[in-house]
Amino acid sequence: MIVILNKRKPAARKDKILLLNASRHFTKGKPKNHLTRADVASLAQQYHAWTDVEGVVRVIGTEDAVAADYNLSPSRWVTQAKLAGCGPHRDPDRAGACARHRGPSDR
Repeated sequence: MIVILNKRKPAARKDKILLLNASRHFTKGKPKNHLTRADVASLAQQYHAWTDVEGVVRVIGTEDAVAADYNLSPSRWVTQAKLAGCGPHRDPDRAGACARHRGPSDR
């Protein structure tokens, strides 16, 4: 999970929380998983767009977070479509297969 806190949000983003599920973007490593530069760029683009993307991004209000007892787990809010070949990448070939399933805005 990556948490970004920003006290100086634009007025349109006040009282809103962006939840981005990046579980399909990391590459499995030993001892730690990592994000490639391309993954970071894709995630940053989605963060800056600040719009809902089915299966990846959801923008909720703070009142929604309160009602959920502050459970901000992306898997609670972002429904993931089951795609063959997607998930934690163990090798570049599998990462490429998952990239083909991402939408045009995700590339």
